[in-house]
Amino acid sequence: MGRDVHITRRAKWSGKGKDITLNEWLNYVDGDDSLRLEDAASAKISATKEAIRAESPGIAVWLDHPDKDAARITHHNGVISVSNPDAALLAKMNEIAIHMRARVQGDDGEFFDPEDNVLLDSQSGKRPWWKLW
Repeated sequence: MGRDVHITRRAKWSGKGKDITLNEWLNYVDGDDSLRLEDAASAKISATKEAIRAESPGIAVWLDHPDKDAARITHHNGVISVSNPDAALLAKMNEIAIHMRARVQGDDGEFFDPEDNVLLDSQSGKRPWWKLW
């Protein structure tokens, strides 16, 4: 099971609040040479080898990932999201978030700083249970 991490201006990424507009995202991608707009993502289902394709006007690829993996960053419903980001991609997300005047937040409400440290949850003031040790 994976985790999604989001760049958001909202108190909770899935809630209501100030959106990052698609136009803001497209302008950012256009001005960042390390990003390329793709508008679609493709993958193969490992069990069936079936190819699937998702189209969206907000899909970009980060070209400078240290492992040269295709790191997709997607804008949808006012937030920018990445599935299963590693430390390098979290650092890139924080760079984008600073420009967007936003923060990097995980599915469970935790916030990440540029060094992949989990910050206190703004809602409860508590660390997520898996970060207590």
